[in-house]
Formats: sequence, structure tokens, C-alpha cells
Amino acid sequence: MAMHRLGDLCSVWALMTTRLLRAALLLSIAACATTPARKIEATSTLEDVPNEPVDAGTAVADASPAPAPVEAPAPAPLTFVKVEATEGFSVMMPKDPQEQRNSVALPRNAGTVSNASLTSSVDGVVYSVTRSEYPAPFLKKVGAKKMLSEVRGGLAGQLKGTVVDEKDLDLAGHPGQTFAVTGGAKLVRARSALVGGQLFTMVVIYSGNVPEKADEFLSSLTLKDPPPAPAPAPKK
Repeated sequence: MAMHRLGDLCSVWALMTTRLLRAALLLSIAACATTPARKIEATSTLEDVPNEPVDAGTAVADASPAPAPVEAPAPAPLTFVKVEATEGFSVMMPKDPQEQRNSVALPRNAGTVSNASLTSSVDGVVYSVTRSEYPAPFLKKVGAKKMLSEVRGGLAGQLKGTVVDEKDLDLAGHPGQTFAVTGGAKLVRARSALVGGQLFTMVVIYSGNVPEKADEFLSSLTLKDPPPAPAPAPKK
């Protein structure tokens, strides 16, 4: 039975992760593709007048100095705003994120997972948070440790990368983790936490250097009415 439960969880998580990352990666690619290239036009300061002799001294006197090149204005710094979801959580991220909600049926009639995500793409960087609510009996069978492990494996598998910098995270007494995924089509920094029956997964998807605002986003999750923290496991 344990192997069946693990296989079921992998299948459900793979489905959810595929949908989330496909949407996020498409936003990232679209942002890069629609960024307008800077147009450079050649200019001339002298007009050519055919078949007309020009005195050298007059030409020097009439010539105007070349205008100084006009520099493009520096892009405005990225600012975050507090975005509140109707599901009772908030994060700091770029304004007007794309909202998506759906439900996924668990195998073996184990219930339904309700998902809600907020996603923004700015300058080729994707900021996304997903809240997935699981039935309590399903979570009890699987356990928090296995759930968080499948989050890491699902993201790494979807991007064909490797999990690095893995650390445990305590979110007001609830179990969580931070990690990164490297070596794949995109780079990822992520956090996830299991709060009661809710699994929160936050990802920053990017290429190149770690975005300056990554940590601000990943550390900004706030719950409106969090459930009590689970009792610590008894020491053996």
C-alpha cells in the first residue's frame, strides 16, 4: 500500500507541477520575446549637394558639431506590492499577477486537491506562488516529509535539473523547506511549506544571475488565519 500511495502522489504532483511550470515558463518566454529591441538610426550632419563646388573654408565654417548621442532612460526599479488572495494568504510581488484556480481529483477516490496560484513575469523572471489544499486523510497517510520531498523532485524533474542548497524551514511551527534547482532549462529558487491541509509552493524562475528581489518574494508569505502548529513528535 505504501508504494501505491507514493505512486499516486507522484502522479498528482507531476500533473500539478507540469501545469504550473508550463504556464510560468511560457510567461517567461513571452516576456523575452516581446521586449522591443532598441532601434538605432544613422544620422548625417552634412548634406551632399551634387555638381556644386564647395569652398573648403566655407565648408569648415558651416559644418555643425555632431549631436551628442541620446541615452535611453534607465528602466524604473522593480517594486513589489502586497497581493492578497481570497484563499487567505498574501505575498509581496509585482502588481496585477495572473490568477489561476483549478481542482485535481486524487487517485483511488481519495478526494480533490484545490489549487490557487498567482504568477507574474517581469523582465524574463517569473514569480509564482501556489496554494494546494489536500484532504486531511490523504495527508495523514502520506506525511509532511514525503509531500515536501515530492515538491523538490517534481520541480527538478520538470526542468531536468538538480536540487541544491536544500534546507529545512520552519513557518510558524509548520514544516517547510528552501531549495534551488540548477542545470536545467531554467534556474529556480523555491520555498514550500505544509500548513495544516495547505501546501504552499513559491518559485522564482530565471536565467543567469539570481534576481535581486528573489528573497523578498520568497520570504513574504503571510497567512491570515493559520491553523495551530502541529505538536512535536515524541522523542524516542
